Amino acid sequence: LDKGSLVHPNALAVIDAQEYRRLVVFLQSKGVSLPVLKHLNPLFSTLDKRLVFQSEGVAVGRDITDTSAMKWYKYPVSEPRGFVYSQGRNVFSTYEPIVLCEDVFSCAKVWYYTGCSTMCLLGTNFEDTKVKFLLDKNAEVLIATDGDKGGWDAAKVIRSRCDLLGIPYRVLDVPDGCDPKDLKPKQLLELVQ
Repeated sequence: LDKGSLVHPNALAVIDAQEYRRLVVFLQSKGVSLPVLKHLNPLFSTLDKRLVFQSEGVAVGRDITDTSAMKWYKYPVSEPRGFVYSQGRNVFSTYEPIVLCEDVFSCAKVWYYTGCSTMCLLGTNFEDTKVKFLLDKNAEVLIATDGDKGGWDAAKVIRSRCDLLGIPYRVLDVPDGCDPKDLKPKQLLELVQ
């Protein structure tokens, strides 16, 4: 990851207005906006043409040109974590409800409109580091994987591991053919109720 090529989206608007417009149109086509993503402190890579998100043990970039063979790219980092967690604004008594989604955009939109904590799986894998984190958080897992075969298969694995370890969970009804990011704010609120 070339840190010298990273700029804040507001700076991009000044540096390259056409590229900024392309970024905004791309985000709208994915059902999100810069305000929805703000809590993740996105940066734009002028070199890679990716919107980059960095958090503890993670640096991931989303191609905005739709020409790359890899939509999402995980940049090498020291001590990789394998997921992105956002603490919600929700109040909980016993278990912390944490919504699990496959991609950063879906998690950001769920977090923004529902106030729930989110864990972006960065795909469909549910490795031990994710399970341990959820156990340490005393989480109630709200499974919101995509409404496709990959998402359904991931939900099955997550349910199985939660059952085995006694982690409470609910499978949220993401409509077939949709990602959580495709849903309207009211639908997201209904989803997590």
